[in-house]
Amino acid sequence: MKSLAVTFVVLLLSGVAVNADFKFGGTDYSLGWEAKTNHAVIKEFFSPNETTNTWKTMITLQAHPKGTKTKDVYVPYYEARKALIGIPPKFHRQTTNDSDIVFELFIGLPGKTPHLEFALVRFIETGSGVYVVGYSHKFPMSKKKNQNINVDVVGERREKWIQQLLEIPIETIRTKF
Repeated sequence: MKSLAVTFVVLLLSGVAVNADFKFGGTDYSLGWEAKTNHAVIKEFFSPNETTNTWKTMITLQAHPKGTKTKDVYVPYYEARKALIGIPPKFHRQTTNDSDIVFELFIGLPGKTPHLEFALVRFIETGSGVYVVGYSHKFPMSKKKNQNINVDVVGERREKWIQQLLEIPIETIRTKF
């Protein structure tokens, strides 16, 4: 009877672990949305009790098998969002070139978007394409053009988040595709 109880606990714990698809910053994230385009596979992971409509934090993974250089992916990424970027992005490099780079940017504009998104997006060049891992933190906004948004959490944690993104092994990302 004791071994049956131990087996049940092990299975229960294993089931909980299976539900967590990605861990970042001490939070477990589970796959909530995915799509395939002509050039990429995109997967979005949400923390418990969050969805594509209710998320506060999100992990995004992308695989671009046709990409050969990070700029093949980060240039179109930036171009698609530049109309919603009020502050120029910052770049954090893992290497001396752009083969492993993190973009730091705020996406969203008061009066134009329902939220401001702080995004850290890492682009990694490999022999089998370009992979992307991003961490996003959402701050709700109202429709007013002038408003105060408390982004103190970004100032307090951004360096830690950047370091955590840079420490994710490429194999951890590849296994999700």
